Amino acid sequence: MYQYFYHKNIDKTLWDRCIDQSKNGIIYALSWYLDITSPGWDAIIKEMEGHYVAVLPLPRSKKFGLNYIKQPLLSQQLGLIYQYGEVDKKDMQDIASLIKERYNYVYAFKFNTENKLLLETALPGFSQEIHHTYHLDLKKSYETIVSGYKADRRWRINKVKRSSVKVEKSEEIDILIKMFNDSVAPKIYGIVGDKLEYRILRELFEATKCRQMCTLLAAKNENGEVLAMGLFFKYNRKIIYIFNASTAKGKRLSAISLVVDKVLEENANQDLCFDFESPEIPDVAEFYRRFGSEATPFASVSYNNLPFHVKIVKRLRASLYKTFIRGVFK
Repeated sequence: MYQYFYHKNIDKTLWDRCIDQSKNGIIYALSWYLDITSPGWDAIIKEMEGHYVAVLPLPRSKKFGLNYIKQPLLSQQLGLIYQYGEVDKKDMQDIASLIKERYNYVYAFKFNTENKLLLETALPGFSQEIHHTYHLDLKKSYETIVSGYKADRRWRINKVKRSSVKVEKSEEIDILIKMFNDSVAPKIYGIVGDKLEYRILRELFEATKCRQMCTLLAAKNENGEVLAMGLFFKYNRKIIYIFNASTAKGKRLSAISLVVDKVLEENANQDLCFDFESPEIPDVAEFYRRFGSEATPFASVSYNNLPFHVKIVKRLRASLYKTFIRGVFK
């Protein structure tokens, strides 16, 4: 039976053991990762004989006396992670009931790609949207992987390979952050910076680095100038393209493509999946698709039991936000 656990009652050793031993365990759901991205998180847990066999992290927050759930930063997917059997409709009914008992508002809470039941039927009482990330199977030779690139992507990568640009490992996370802050952040609504997004990114980098679960790569020209950087997390047979940025010169040279190609080359012929962690931006998704990756769906659920006047304010803010985003990315 599923039960609600407040943060103070969660045994994090049992929790991480469940994630490690689950077929769909993901790095975003490890206890230390959640402690960074969503301090004080609660959970829904199924326990058997003193072991956690299914867990669902709940990144909870509270504002104006109202409880709500919202997807944490740098955590594309969470959802139910389980060790045995298959998830059925009764599981989802129990989970939905436990969430609605304690929360007035759930906004775009994303389950993982292995929670396939939600692709067929929504979480009871919740609205739902289907999103896509892009996966590339690495259980093949590098030559086979490259043959799956679209012709223009192969041409661009070969062109930058013939230049003086080289890719090397780095530990300079602040260079990546500055590059992003200079070239990307001005186009994104609501970026706070060092007090939130960049602080979390630095903490995740340090936490994954000490666990040997990350790789930071930099593309540099012959003068040592950094043109592009990519940060990759590796856990449970999956490499996640978590963060990247390029300078204007790097974009012209397609330097970030060379960074991605380097990771694919170094991890070819392994039982791994490369997850591009694609945002819902058509141009970005198309860029990732041109590496031969396949669209992989996952569900996002929402629930709104807020007082009427609060719902009106939320709708107005959401409408303004969508208008702004369309203006930035059109």
